[in-house]
Amino acid sequence: MRKPFLPWLALAALAACDTSSVATPSPTDRFYFPTGLVYSAPPAAPGGVLYVASSNFDKRYGFGTVVAVDLAQQGLPAFGEPVPASGPADLPVLAIPAAGAVHVESFAGEMANCAQPNGGDRLFVPSRAEDFRLNVLDFDGATLTCLTGLPRAEVPYGVAISPDGGVFVTELNAVDSPRGTGKEWHAYLVGLDADNPVVGDSAFIEIPGPSNSVAIGSRYAYLTGRFSSRFDYHLVTLVDRETHLAAAFTVEQSFHVQDARGLALSADESHLYVVGRFPDTLIVLEVVGATTDTPSLRVIRGVPLPEGPNEVKVLSRPGHGDLVAITCSTSGLIEFYDADVGDLVAHLGPIGAQPYAMAVDPEGAGARIFVTNFSDGQVAVLDVPDLLHPDQVRLVARLGASQTCTVTPNDSSCKAVKP
Repeated sequence: MRKPFLPWLALAALAACDTSSVATPSPTDRFYFPTGLVYSAPPAAPGGVLYVASSNFDKRYGFGTVVAVDLAQQGLPAFGEPVPASGPADLPVLAIPAAGAVHVESFAGEMANCAQPNGGDRLFVPSRAEDFRLNVLDFDGATLTCLTGLPRAEVPYGVAISPDGGVFVTELNAVDSPRGTGKEWHAYLVGLDADNPVVGDSAFIEIPGPSNSVAIGSRYAYLTGRFSSRFDYHLVTLVDRETHLAAAFTVEQSFHVQDARGLALSADESHLYVVGRFPDTLIVLEVVGATTDTPSLRVIRGVPLPEGPNEVKVLSRPGHGDLVAITCSTSGLIEFYDADVGDLVAHLGPIGAQPYAMAVDPEGAGARIFVTNFSDGQVAVLDVPDLLHPDQVRLVARLGASQTCTVTPNDSSCKAVKP
């Protein structure tokens, strides 16, 4: 099948982080409509680093940002401490050195990282601004650097990286061929090498329709579909990482939702957890033959969710079924599904305005969960002291200053407050 004409591929050497001509650079000491989120524990930062992408959603500034937050420097409460009577810690002032922030294209989506030989991280941040760039950043333990901004196909959004360094990026939109003609519509997954991030013609893997998010198994990449009037809608598509052949699974015949968002794969690749909308549902799928030539998916159950579910994370519990965390943006909640019970077992909220992405710091038998709150510009910090008892989840802190008075200065809560 002929691929669409993509003239911007010749520009792959251009960097996305040059802001010398931008009149209004975005702030690098706080979050602004945060979306992508990654937790890492590089050797140089024993307390862990939280990478946060600010999407600059309203284009108030010239660019978005990615910042590296050294968690040991932020004054967070120790994991597992009870929440005091005064409530969760409010930490509006972030200790982010100038070297720990870079500008990227606006409208950042998901974010993923892989470890580097120097002990740092390489980050991949798709953005949906006019140039549709995939921002590639390196963090060496002290300095966050923009490696390059790769022009690529339209509306990049989801990203995941396999342990062997395979990077896969989804596209929310289809593209026409030739560009601008409205003819020969195609949809693609973009695959590249984390060590040599170049987007060439061979990087485009044709798939049955636009996709939202991606999870990577040992052999297959699993994609959630986004509705498009030009394609038959498929909830889940599998792409063979060896052959690049794609196959859509008609699981919607067993349980139908109008659109899909995030997904997560269990550690043993036996189950896939998909967030669907209309109706808002967590769809639990059994994966059969995950490493074979003939894999299959079977719907186990659909679990109703609060309004506006977006992202999902699997918290593995050795000897027990998965604990699955789901952010529900419209309702402001985080929900927990217990695979041993087969239902939702705990929730917390509201934890902020439009909770979106999650990152997890495993802590012994428990976990600390970070959640970006898109509309208030903060990151919520949640503790689950024991994953076998998710009902113990609690909000322990909020990182960053609220953006309310910047976005809506006439809000009654902003009187006498300078945005």
